[in-house]
Amino acid sequence: MTIPFELRSLDATEAGELLGYGPRYVSERLACRPDFPKRADPDGKPRWVAGELLAWREAIQAGRQVRRRRRGSKVAKNASPDAR
Repeated sequence: MTIPFELRSLDATEAGELLGYGPRYVSERLACRPDFPKRADPDGKPRWVAGELLAWREAIQAGRQVRRRRRGSKVAKNASPDAR
């Protein structure tokens, strides 16, 4: 029986590869954020559920995109009429 990727538990190295960070950054910086997925420690070692990490990453990326658009729209509003 194969476990779907979204249900697999990932250690800090695997989580870092998925998110684009090193394992130490995941363990020391991301894991302590209140919005980061809760740890699943079945064997006493820090692990995270892959699907929860993917959902968190998507939420973070969506938030960044909204901020970029807002910032861009401010520039367009402040631009001179000739620049539009």
